[in-house]
Amino acid sequence: MHDDTHFSMTLPRLRGARALVLVSTLLLALLVLPAAVAQIEEQDLPPESYTEIAYDRLTAEELAQRYRAAQEAFRNDPAGPAVLELANALVRILETRVGEAEGALAELPDGVPATPSDTLVRDRARLESSLLLRARALDARGDSAGADQDLVRILAQNPAFEMPSQGIDANFANRYIALRRSSLGRLNLTVTPQDARVLVDSRRVDPSSGELPVAAGTRTITAKRPGYADIVMQVEVPGGRTVPLNLELERNSAMLRLVTRPSDVEVRVDGQPVGVTQGTLPPGYPVPPAASRYPRSELSAPLRIGDLTPGDHRLELSREGYRPYRVSVSVPELRDYDAGVMILERERGTLVLRSLPPGATVELDGEVVRPLPLGGGGGRLDLAPGEHRLVVSDAAAGVFETRVTVGDGEEKEVALDLRPALVLVGVVGGDGVAGGKLRTALAEAGSQLERWLFLDRSEESSDLLARPELNASVLRAATGPAAAAGRSTVRWDQVRQAMERRYPGSVYALAVLSDDLLASHADLWFLPASPAPALPDHRRIPTHRPEAVAQVIEGFDQPVELQRPWLGALLVDSAAAQGPVVASVTSGGPAASSGLAPGDEILALSGETPGTAAALMERLAEQPEGSSLSVTVLRGTETRTVDLRLGITPAVVPLDSPDLIYASISAFLTALASDPLDGTAPWLIELNQAAVYLHGRDYEEAVKVLRGIEAPTGSGLGQGTVDYWLAVALRALGPDYAAQAQGALQRAAAQEGARLFHNDGPRVAPRARAQLSGGG
Repeated sequence: MHDDTHFSMTLPRLRGARALVLVSTLLLALLVLPAAVAQIEEQDLPPESYTEIAYDRLTAEELAQRYRAAQEAFRNDPAGPAVLELANALVRILETRVGEAEGALAELPDGVPATPSDTLVRDRARLESSLLLRARALDARGDSAGADQDLVRILAQNPAFEMPSQGIDANFANRYIALRRSSLGRLNLTVTPQDARVLVDSRRVDPSSGELPVAAGTRTITAKRPGYADIVMQVEVPGGRTVPLNLELERNSAMLRLVTRPSDVEVRVDGQPVGVTQGTLPPGYPVPPAASRYPRSELSAPLRIGDLTPGDHRLELSREGYRPYRVSVSVPELRDYDAGVMILERERGTLVLRSLPPGATVELDGEVVRPLPLGGGGGRLDLAPGEHRLVVSDAAAGVFETRVTVGDGEEKEVALDLRPALVLVGVVGGDGVAGGKLRTALAEAGSQLERWLFLDRSEESSDLLARPELNASVLRAATGPAAAAGRSTVRWDQVRQAMERRYPGSVYALAVLSDDLLASHADLWFLPASPAPALPDHRRIPTHRPEAVAQVIEGFDQPVELQRPWLGALLVDSAAAQGPVVASVTSGGPAASSGLAPGDEILALSGETPGTAAALMERLAEQPEGSSLSVTVLRGTETRTVDLRLGITPAVVPLDSPDLIYASISAFLTALASDPLDGTAPWLIELNQAAVYLHGRDYEEAVKVLRGIEAPTGSGLGQGTVDYWLAVALRALGPDYAAQAQGALQRAAAQEGARLFHNDGPRVAPRARAQLSGGG
């Protein structure tokens, strides 16, 4: 029922009183178990304060150890002072614990089961054993009166206590039997109404169980029930006798009984608090049809409210996270009324996620949630009002993170812009000053990225960085000779697994300072997310140069070019020529179409001296696609100018370039594979992915990718390239794959026009033939 809903209802009279026997150990455990606190050592406290402060902090095992120590002392010397000292301390501790737990049990609200917790049952048994041990010790010292007092205390604690059959002196056991006869009486209770709560000396009892054994003497009997006046009286119970007692409570007000969904709802009548619903609905309790669709475990135990006078009353129910429930109730006369089940609705807001990738992982406040699907690639989340941290991650698209505030009943839209995520896991090393400056420089540079999302997780990664494999000395050794030879001392696969379990990301950044006291430089490691090879990129930067950090991080925004300008000619340098010489031209290529011919010496490119063949090719690679250039050549003795219109060639990243961050390339290719841009050919994406695997020495994955590629045959980049790299990967896997590698090389050697890296790259066939002949 909503906050602004008001109506009046006349409640039906309850038909007869019911005895409610409810079973719920969970709530009781919450009430009687102490909160977890830091352990206080006994020697840290003065003796007089120990049992007052630390008694509730002793675990069951610690109490058992103390009892075993007292038993051992008794076996060594039954009449010795050590037994009494240990037993006295145990009795003091346990009597306090049991007394507090039983007091809480007696004060449980009506309708909540008064079932002792496991802790209370265990403490009661331990108290009886401790009292018995002390009684035996007192008896051994000749203090029969003191021993008898402890035996009577056991009976007061548990009238049904039976003396152990073994290890007990016969005279001592007979004295206990005699004491039990004289020290126990019985109460035969009759209570009206039958569902009243009855306590004997502050201990809650069940009057319907028949005659109750109680310790002889003056007993305080209390009977309570909402809608009736309390009865508190003292009764003398003789030993060995049964005392009949009729308790008839007098009606003094109306009583209202209600159940709520959920439990733990605060109830107010006319603005005054009257109780909190607790527990769960007992079996057999009637549920109206309107509430029958809910599991009984979601319904509270009945709360009984007394002190209601005839007339109209305002009933208010509230719980944090739920909309208030308000209703007017009419009480015609002093009777019992049943309000049924009152359903509180959660306070809810709605978050609409636009452009949600299929299969993406959505986390709300650190918990994975499943949005309801919406049309048009979106999702919907119903959530509690307030501020929430939203993280959406997808292996291909990347990560989106934001904080969003939603009010009760509000619907808010979030446009998801997933980008590859560069996650800073932390800075390892003891130089706090240098580490702080490095982290700041990384965060500032990361915030400037346009194509990437930079996430600084260093503050929450202290336990992750404490792992042995991320020790500063281990990471520093990772830049040594063994690492340079491909034998890294760091299990990067395990490191990545730990990072991926913690944070969604595309690349994980980790820095290690060169020294714990005064670091001169730092090593930056960039580890790609799965399924890329677990081989990080490494950069070393001076700690005193923040601009060096920016230069490295800016590299993540550099696009990966999968095509480049195409000349269609092989250029060589010659000492006898004035410029690069055209060694050959590709039939049908841009150079051939422009009229360039083998033997031409290139004197100028758009008016500038070309320099070497390599410099000229680099300059051409920087030109926009489809550029037209003026080329001056010397052919024989004649100088002529030709117009060169560059073509476009597919391109593959180099296998081992110190200028590239392959972790960034891998993330780009993963995203591109799921959503190709401008119709990028799948075989070209896969070939680049294979190049990343080859760079990372993950030859098995390289073989899997290469075997699935269907590239164009003929001249340029294509199937010949695929076969050649497949042979390289198979050879790296060992002699078991020599035959397959041989077959791939033979196929590559047959592709005379095939090239590596791009259409102007090195020829495949000569390299393959050299490999087949054992020359490479």
